[in-house]
Amino acid sequence: MDASWLDRAKYLINLDNELSSQVLVSTAAGDLVNMTRSVEFVPATGNKALSLDLSGLKGGRSGVLIGEGRMNGIIGMAEFLKRLGEASITYELASFDGGTAGNAIAPRAHAVIVVDSGDAAKVEDEEATWLSEMKEKYAGIEDGMNLAVSDAGEVPQVVSAEIRDALVRLATGVKNGVHTMSPDMEGLVESSSNFGMLKLDEEGLNAIATTRSSVDEREKELLGSHKALAQEIGCEVEVTGRPTHSLTAPRQAIAQRFPSRGRCLRR
Repeated sequence: MDASWLDRAKYLINLDNELSSQVLVSTAAGDLVNMTRSVEFVPATGNKALSLDLSGLKGGRSGVLIGEGRMNGIIGMAEFLKRLGEASITYELASFDGGTAGNAIAPRAHAVIVVDSGDAAKVEDEEATWLSEMKEKYAGIEDGMNLAVSDAGEVPQVVSAEIRDALVRLATGVKNGVHTMSPDMEGLVESSSNFGMLKLDEEGLNAIATTRSSVDEREKELLGSHKALAQEIGCEVEVTGRPTHSLTAPRQAIAQRFPSRGRCLRR
């Protein structure tokens, strides 16, 4: 588009949307928060490797669906790992792989853990209890959810307990979902964060969160929270993105002009 077209324009209305029946009033800009930490692998003390697979989640684009209450697979898997520790089941972490993109709600997660063979049945018992509880919690939302525990074959090397706990702390403590709703337009998400990817392998611990906000102050709040948590667990943080722009006045004007034009979205 020729920039001269905007020389005398007062407002810019962004029409980038999936549905022709909805009007997109503005765009919420955002940032990618990349968190990384180097890791070392050591021989496991346990003698039984188990594969954990969380699947069947809806996922979807976080810019449109962040307020739908869907489970984030990364967080779900991390909460299950945390539950194992709370049940006094000693486990070592060999790998973790969750999510598909920084701006997508994670539809799955996979982890390999190592336990003593005598604790394998306990892990399966915890899996059955956890899955039952989550199906009840997310009834009508994540009806296809499944968590499977299976034999992972040869016992792999594992990371230290400190790295394992850091990963769980990151994934269970990170801000995820709706942060604030717009005070100007009913049903409009003003700011949000999506924990899109988390991977632990020989290349290290790598995580990506996407923040979005139509208000600069809320964006700064989210970035500050991510940075503080990442630094707490020893991660380096790199933020890439674009500035946000407050569009309260044009949003109010258009909302008044079209008071009942369907559901408000933000990107």
